[in-house]
Amino acid sequence: RLSRTALFLWLASLAIMLVHAWFQLKHARWFESQHLTMKDFALVLSGLPPHVTDEKMLAECISRQIGEDIRAVSIGYDVTSCWNEVETLLDRHLAYCDAQFCGHPDVGLRPWPQGGSRDSEMLGPLALQRNMEQDRKWVQDWFRPGSSREIQGSGFAWAVFSSHRDRDEALHKMLALEKDRRGIHWCDADGTCHPLDFGIPRCEPT
Repeated sequence: RLSRTALFLWLASLAIMLVHAWFQLKHARWFESQHLTMKDFALVLSGLPPHVTDEKMLAECISRQIGEDIRAVSIGYDVTSCWNEVETLLDRHLAYCDAQFCGHPDVGLRPWPQGGSRDSEMLGPLALQRNMEQDRKWVQDWFRPGSSREIQGSGFAWAVFSSHRDRDEALHKMLALEKDRRGIHWCDADGTCHPLDFGIPRCEPT
């Protein structure tokens, strides 16, 4: 009898959890249909060459082709080549936040993968500030054209528009260009043109 009771409770709990998950999914879809989110203002572009990371130039290039103003462009970067550094920086950033907002100026920092002078140690306020500035410069080098640590694009970018209506207008014009077999392109300085794919983002752009 005890085993039957336990089995019944387990099945009942499983059924309740499944029903609850279904209601959550249904509510999330309803909420998204009733409210605008960030992805309702953006279009995702793919097929970009890895060296294309200039947001302003990309925005102007796409804007000229579709005749719509683009408020901003967000480039997707390929961080696989420096993933260890990214993990280290994230860990160090959390340590900085702990020091600044939790009142613990003496924290241990995760060492850099390549070692060097900025290894893990207990740091006071002055040393902590110095390390924060060094880490900030390190990250800035990733996005500085011509830097030895410059990272490449992933081939993806998000074009952000001022309103949901502007986004839809841009999408309709892109579809019309595609239907005419012209499409949209990115052209390099040497004249090489790369056809781009486009669509509505499935997740929120970051």
